[in-house]
Amino acid sequence: MDYGSMPVALSIVDATNEQHQALLGNPDIIDLVDNAEIDRFLTEAEVGEAHDIFEYLNIPGQWIGTGNTWREVLRTVAGVFLFAQRMNGKYGAPVVPDGYTLDSTWADLPVEAQQQLLDVVSKLRVDYMGAGPETTLRSTHAWLAAAWEGKPIMLGGVVL
Repeated sequence: MDYGSMPVALSIVDATNEQHQALLGNPDIIDLVDNAEIDRFLTEAEVGEAHDIFEYLNIPGQWIGTGNTWREVLRTVAGVFLFAQRMNGKYGAPVVPDGYTLDSTWADLPVEAQQQLLDVVSKLRVDYMGAGPETTLRSTHAWLAAAWEGKPIMLGGVVL
């Protein structure tokens, strides 16, 4: 699952140990969790690591805690990716425009980017009434995953 026009993808792979090791030999592959441990709660160390990885990739990670399972984390990230795919499909635009970060606020964004984001959000029927000019992209993008709440998200044959 791609992150819209961002150079990041999320995948679940059913691989032999040899294939897994070969994948990990690539510098752009990050192994988050073994498929067999997807329903395990994150440890403190994993929370910090996941937060750092996601933030580096412009994926909001501030909400991740030890009360989350890996499935919940991956599901939320997949929801953010689905939002990004809609932005890319409709406008060819990234969810974090060039020159901006997750700490950028709605007020920081060009009017065109604000309108594009609002258009996609409103079509998803996500309640964004609490958002204002000082709301960061980090905050908005994390709760946009709620658009898929209660709906199955399939990734590599696994329901998140």
